[in-house]
Amino acid sequence: MSIKPILSTGLNSSPIQEHNLNEKQLRVAVLTSKCGGLEIIASAIKEALQNRFPLAHILTGGKHDELVDSLLPTGSWGLAIHRKAAEKQEFRYMAVALKLGRQFASWKEADMQGKLDAYIREFNPHLIVSAAPLINSALLRAAASYNIPVLTVTADMDNSLYSHHWPTTPLAPHRYIIPYFCQEIVNTIHPGVDKTKVLALGYPIRPEFSRDVAIEERQQLRQELFVPEGKKLILLMVGGSLGSQGNYAYVKEIIALDRPAHYVVLCGRQEAMKQALEKLLQDMGFTEEVDGHKKRFIKGALSFDIQGFRKDVHKFYSIARCIITKPGPGTFNEALVQKVPLLLDDTAGHIPWEGMNIGFAEQYGLGKGIFNLREIGSALDEMLTDATHEKYLQALTTFREERPGQFHFRDNLQNAAVEILEEARAIVLSPPVEKTKESCCITAKKVAIFILKVLCFPFIQLHHFFTEWLPKKIIQFAFFSAFILAKDSVLSN
Repeated sequence: MSIKPILSTGLNSSPIQEHNLNEKQLRVAVLTSKCGGLEIIASAIKEALQNRFPLAHILTGGKHDELVDSLLPTGSWGLAIHRKAAEKQEFRYMAVALKLGRQFASWKEADMQGKLDAYIREFNPHLIVSAAPLINSALLRAAASYNIPVLTVTADMDNSLYSHHWPTTPLAPHRYIIPYFCQEIVNTIHPGVDKTKVLALGYPIRPEFSRDVAIEERQQLRQELFVPEGKKLILLMVGGSLGSQGNYAYVKEIIALDRPAHYVVLCGRQEAMKQALEKLLQDMGFTEEVDGHKKRFIKGALSFDIQGFRKDVHKFYSIARCIITKPGPGTFNEALVQKVPLLLDDTAGHIPWEGMNIGFAEQYGLGKGIFNLREIGSALDEMLTDATHEKYLQALTTFREERPGQFHFRDNLQNAAVEILEEARAIVLSPPVEKTKESCCITAKKVAIFILKVLCFPFIQLHHFFTEWLPKKIIQFAFFSAFILAKDSVLSN
């Protein structure tokens, strides 16, 4: 798809000189929420900034996250309900709650701005990086009072929550960061956002996902991860950070389909789900094979590996044929970087702001949506057949090649931070404009107009009384009197 470039994709990467910026005194606030994968994004942002400014103080986590959660329309209890609704797949409720939340955010903006103003005065940051939705309008207004630069890092393809109610008033130096330069993403940004301030810098993923893995290393990983010789690996992650029952339904369907492959199911911290899946496989007659701490279940051409929480998930990506997952942004973008085709689960619906990822993947050929479990058989056939699988790999390669420089988030964010700090410093250090005769005349004119309005106020009100208020009252009185007279006439007859 050809898109006319209207966004910035390159930055000035020249470093700040030490005499221009005292790194030891630099304070950077990273604001995000404890909801879903935003904590992982905040961690990637912190790592990138700490790498560029080793001596700086990165303010994140703890009370900084609690501040954001308190600013959101429903507070911390609303986030708890959000997690529960996602786990129970109550997506209709979440859609209604989202509409109400957007409205409440608009109503509470003045209150949010006051809290953010107090936060800025308490911690006095030199730079604020926001990876939270719904608060950015209030944050920009608060930061403008102190000329503190702001980087807004969006975590979703759908940007409507991050640019919600974008202010039209003059702002401090700021940049609006999206993952990729695609018109579909640009169309979701509030029209009030200055497009010259928008940067396509990539998605904030952990560094280990960005590393290319050689063929020899992949073979070693297959042995390390206990993958049967010659079998293709399918990765299941249908639950995400908020959890759901999706993995169980998919495993049952895959057993019934009997498509030969090695299926690795990542259950995260859902220990009950892990135990339930292992019991299901045992009940279905799978044989358990153990090698030290490694375990897999085999029956004919099918094999399963049921895993809990793992920090080295990137190893599975490196050798996966495809990933079956929810359309959440974390796994979605990790797969794009690793060039792994996606099968995006939509059998029970999706979180409102994540639905765009399904259409996005299908439009660019990066994967496809699964809207009914009966579709998983044909989808797996595509991924396990070399010819059709190669088409998805080529589409993933093309997507990356058409966006050079947009898959290096860490370097790009560092350059953006340097650039915006320089811009803010230049504003602070610029000499005040000297008063001229012309500016003094303009000020005197404004004062004279104000005094004239004050003196004329009684006459204006008197004019309003005789031309608008009094005629209106006379007409109302005449109409009411005519109605009473007509009513008495009818009754007397």
